Amino acid sequence: MNTDIRFTVALALGILALPPLVRADEEPTSSTTAGVESDANDGVAFQALGSFFSRYELRRNYTIDSDLVRYRARFGLETTEFRLLDGPQLKLVFLPQAAGYWHLGGDGLDHPDLSLYEGYSQLTWTGAKLQVGRFAMSYGDQLVIGTVGWHEAGRSFDGTRVLFEFASGLRLDLFTTLLREANADDQTGATRSNTDLWFLGVYSQLGELVTPGLELDVYALSRVLPGWDRADSAADATIGVRLKQELGVVDYRV
Repeated sequence: MNTDIRFTVALALGILALPPLVRADEEPTSSTTAGVESDANDGVAFQALGSFFSRYELRRNYTIDSDLVRYRARFGLETTEFRLLDGPQLKLVFLPQAAGYWHLGGDGLDHPDLSLYEGYSQLTWTGAKLQVGRFAMSYGDQLVIGTVGWHEAGRSFDGTRVLFEFASGLRLDLFTTLLREANADDQTGATRSNTDLWFLGVYSQLGELVTPGLELDVYALSRVLPGWDRADSAADATIGVRLKQELGVVDYRV
């Protein structure tokens, strides 16, 4: 277990040991949870998160071999939302995972690496949420941005995301995530921040403003290098519209 994971585990355990942050006259946040719950007077409940599988795959046209067994083991905790004194509500999610394919340990002392699939803090105000940390994102039935759940490792992002939800039915998400940190590029030796690769997005869901049952999404996405070298294929941008609706026997998606 590397230093970052040990620090994250210690931080999570420290948070769980904190005294309750809700006022005595407030009711605990109600939530249906699975797993371990704290005492009702604490005002915070914990829900166990997990995903486990081992899957045999038989494929053709592999260079060396044609089959393997892939696995995933995720297990973590999330809290229900609890109030920070008189401020916003806070929610914590901690979900590490080990993922890969069968091949380690039998003739040596190697073991799968433990990584972090999700680990973030979420602050909630009326009509708005702020997420900071590592989180999964899914937009457009996972066709625009997806978690790639069929893959053993899956996809998640490091960054921040703000989610707005209005009484009219409009939903608007804005996110900034870091895809490539220049200081971690051992091949090029790059150390300047203008070679960091960012993934930015604005995603709006407008369907409820038009008619109930319509999914109308308008979005703008960009992978940004601060220097914006158009010769670099990693830097690009797109604007898109997505439609989905059921009309009687007709079900369409564009």
